[in-house]
Amino acid sequence: MSKQRDWLGALVGLAVFLAGIAIIFWAFQQAYVLFGTPPEKALGVKQGEVLDINRAGVNGLGIVYRSLLLLLICIIGSVVANRGIKLYGESQRARQDSPKSE
Repeated sequence: MSKQRDWLGALVGLAVFLAGIAIIFWAFQQAYVLFGTPPEKALGVKQGEVLDINRAGVNGLGIVYRSLLLLLICIIGSVVANRGIKLYGESQRARQDSPKSE
């Protein structure tokens, strides 16, 4: 058994891992913006005006929808990063040379 490293596989594994981390980072940035918005602005409620319950409800459901999408994006980013780690790990394993015919 000879130990050989698959450099292309290692580079692809690292690139996939970093892509997954970038997806997670982007999702956290979007969540920061989403949850950093004041509630009255996010729900479309204005001080001193009559509350439009329909508009506030639709905006509230939009917040829930975007939160669920961000959760899904984080899960996808985690799966991509995990796949990159597996690719990198497999590229570092020792490969057995094919048996030579006599």
